[in-house]
Amino acid sequence: MDGSLAQPIKIGAAAPRVDGRLKVTGEARYASDTALADPVFAFLATSAVARGRITHIADGEARNVAGVVDILTHQNIGDAVKKTKLFSDGGYLGSTIMPLGSDQVWHGGQIVAVVLAETFEAAREAAHRLKISYAEETPAASFDSPGATEIAAKDASSSYEDPAVGDAQSAFDSAAVTVDQRYATATTRSSCLRQAALGPMVISRSGRAARTSLASNTGWPSNSASIPRKSMSCRPISAVRSVRAARSPSAPR
Repeated sequence: MDGSLAQPIKIGAAAPRVDGRLKVTGEARYASDTALADPVFAFLATSAVARGRITHIADGEARNVAGVVDILTHQNIGDAVKKTKLFSDGGYLGSTIMPLGSDQVWHGGQIVAVVLAETFEAAREAAHRLKISYAEETPAASFDSPGATEIAAKDASSSYEDPAVGDAQSAFDSAAVTVDQRYATATTRSSCLRQAALGPMVISRSGRAARTSLASNTGWPSNSASIPRKSMSCRPISAVRSVRAARSPSAPR
């Protein structure tokens, strides 16, 4: 390497991407390109409601699909799912939501079952045959929605400090000019596109190291005979933030 990557990159300047050539020429290799001995394919079943609880999972028809190895739900591995650390605390999780850890549904598209089968087609077919019932609750679609709860950042992460500086409310109340604006984030993110590029989820039944690594990322038991390699859900991210700004008469424009 010529050391160019070690140089500070300024905003607006072209930045080299070391994996760019491999990707645009089709030479990049993904996890699904790695051949495994005696593989098991996994297919995710996701929640049809935005908030609530799972009341019943009828998996008889799904288990009768030829080639199905197992179906993981909160009913058979929930007690074994352990909470692990967030990124902010030196762990690997980006959310406190633990897939298959309980019957609670926190968002639409949450993983509620993982079907393991000898072929991808069998896993997909069985997942579509699952019959899942819910006790639906009213979801909180934005920060201002009824039922939405807030938690201080310092309580959510041990690495965050929440210093008390000044009196923001008094500044707004006494300001000559105030601006109150709402912004909404997009409901897509690039990580979902990257996961789709991985293709079917494949694991090796004898891959102990992979199971141990995945367990530390998801909280799923490392001694599971068949555990899916990929567990992240591509749930939409939608949040509306209210932004306020104030300027005193003497403040510079």
